[in-house]
Amino acid sequence: MNNIETKSHRPALQLSSGVALTIVVISCLTVGLNFSALSASWRWDDASILLHISDYSVVSNFIHPATWQQFSPSNLTPWLALSYKLDLIIFGFEPFYFYLHQLVSLAACAYFLFALLRQWTGKSAAMYGSCLFLLGGPSLILAQQLMTRHYIEGLGFCLLSLLFFTMHLRIRKRSWLLVSSLFYLCAVVAKETYVPLLILLLFLPESDFRARIRAVTPHIAIAFAYTIWRGYMLNSVGGGYVDASEYFSTTYLREIFTTFSTFPQLLFGSYWLMASAAVTLLLIVYGAINRSGLWLLILVLSLIFIPLIPLVKFPGINVADRYLFLLWAAFCFFVAYVSHILLQYPWPAYRLAVRNAIYGLCSLVLLFGFLAGQSIKSSVEAVGNEFDAQAEFIWSNDEQVTFQPSTSLLQSYWFYNDLKEFKHNLLDGRTSPVAVIDPVLVENLPESLWRYEQSCRCMAQLTESISEVFGPHLAAIDSDQSLAMQFTYVAGYFSWRFGPYENGQYHVISSEFGVIQMPRSGNLRIDLEAEVEFYLRYTSPSGWTTYSDEMRIVESVNAERWERK
Repeated sequence: MNNIETKSHRPALQLSSGVALTIVVISCLTVGLNFSALSASWRWDDASILLHISDYSVVSNFIHPATWQQFSPSNLTPWLALSYKLDLIIFGFEPFYFYLHQLVSLAACAYFLFALLRQWTGKSAAMYGSCLFLLGGPSLILAQQLMTRHYIEGLGFCLLSLLFFTMHLRIRKRSWLLVSSLFYLCAVVAKETYVPLLILLLFLPESDFRARIRAVTPHIAIAFAYTIWRGYMLNSVGGGYVDASEYFSTTYLREIFTTFSTFPQLLFGSYWLMASAAVTLLLIVYGAINRSGLWLLILVLSLIFIPLIPLVKFPGINVADRYLFLLWAAFCFFVAYVSHILLQYPWPAYRLAVRNAIYGLCSLVLLFGFLAGQSIKSSVEAVGNEFDAQAEFIWSNDEQVTFQPSTSLLQSYWFYNDLKEFKHNLLDGRTSPVAVIDPVLVENLPESLWRYEQSCRCMAQLTESISEVFGPHLAAIDSDQSLAMQFTYVAGYFSWRFGPYENGQYHVISSEFGVIQMPRSGNLRIDLEAEVEFYLRYTSPSGWTTYSDEMRIVESVNAERWERK
């Protein structure tokens, strides 16, 4: 019987027929699960990234704060700009190759997870963890969103850093420690989520603590240099979209707990109770034979959860998307690892029954992960189809055509503005269709209108008259109803308070950023152009709507106030 801590001492990435077969299986599974992505067009943040990398050099994004903050004032992820730029240089303006690159990166992550698991488990458990990783919702969503590539490739670098660090501790080969350090550098440049990896390195079940301390020194140096670089590039060591002073308020702590408690449901959908029960049972049995392993699990979860705290309030964690990608990878690793340890344990009695129970629990987790993943994938594909059709429509038509953006596009309106500007620059001044985001903002309504139709997944010209389309909305407007707001925009933070109503919906409407539903009050880190014009729209629970006067956002410590009683 193998010992619980049996390790594989073969080089993890050694080429062989077995490794080749594993790569083929993982690649086929990746493409099979995400084949629809290869026919996708530009979506979500793609237009903004393409516009940015066409305006600025890659080097500038790494060394000039003003350049990078044009892209993101809240996060430092220049690897994403570099990755897009390489695709644009090599493949040109062809989405197919961008998505092919995305799937290659995802398949590489799955294989690196397999290789890391093989350091402590058998092939079956390692393959199980790799397949579970690919079948889950976070991986399926990221395959459809090019803007998340830095999460995928950052995870790949993170896994490689762990792998080579482990190999160094076993064989004390300094070149492998150097490789581990370089991959750690790439991981933190890709996404700050991976910075806490160096803490995990100190607690790996390899060698002794003193040896791990010595080995992690270059990673600490990289983390220290990264902190200085981040402060220089963002004028802040922190991140996220809200002021760090809010993190320790009672209200925010309550929101953190509420959000984190929803993660099982986000990952497993309607099957979350059964999946949670299966995993909990595995962990209880594992904890009974290896308590130190549970402490390592708690450490890993802490390192993953802490970077998610700034995201709880805005943009919010409501879907098993990129924000849960690292958590999902860690979950897959632990389920595979724990199941292997339990299957290797010399059970004194009922050995066959215990083994069958473990196989059954793991099978249930795999099944529930797959079913939930397919449901999540269907939802994100539906939204992706909206972007695909509208992106092609914007690219193929000019200002003589008018269209009504879909709800998803209105919430990511920078996509339209940036794709329009990118097209204008790339195609020598060609114009794009005119978007009608709200009839109140349009002086003369067009005679005809196009919009996305879910039934055909295409853009269709409306057959009804414009008065029929917008009539109900215009009839619901009551310009005499009370409405109030105050706001400031200082040092990149937009703070607001709307009123006087507790219930109903507040929307900020602007030709710059579309239609965004906002809470009644908040504080948001965002980079705005000078004097952005907007309206506040309030929709009551009873159905009537009212609008504010046109307002302008300007940089000022003095609060701007407007009220209609």
